[in-house]
Amino acid sequence: MVMMYIGGYRGCVGATLRGECTGAFNVAQMTMALQPLILLGMPYLWVDCQRLTMASTADGQRLLLATNREARAQGLHLYWCGVAANLSEQLRSRPGGKLLDVLPAAAYQGPQMLLAEHVPATAASYCVG
Repeated sequence: MVMMYIGGYRGCVGATLRGECTGAFNVAQMTMALQPLILLGMPYLWVDCQRLTMASTADGQRLLLATNREARAQGLHLYWCGVAANLSEQLRSRPGGKLLDVLPAAAYQGPQMLLAEHVPATAASYCVG
């Protein structure tokens, strides 16, 4: 099961994904859950992935590539922070992978409340899959 927490602060929107993604269904659910954030029209979206595990790197690649493609089509710059090293390395060799902004967890500049061990109740939370 994957939990997604969403928050915003002064024109900055962010999300944190936590839990284990166990297959294509979870990937589709996460992609759909991120869709409203893409459509907000904000110029930047920061997604923290340091507490997200992928049962399959192929699933992780699909999630990041599909969501990034949609974000770029809407004129949004999407930053993926704290992505597992093996997934990050594999993405670089995929078509479209060079268009991804995969950054270390420390580079996250979204709402800091989302990085807390226990996310405050002021953040929206969704169970994804």
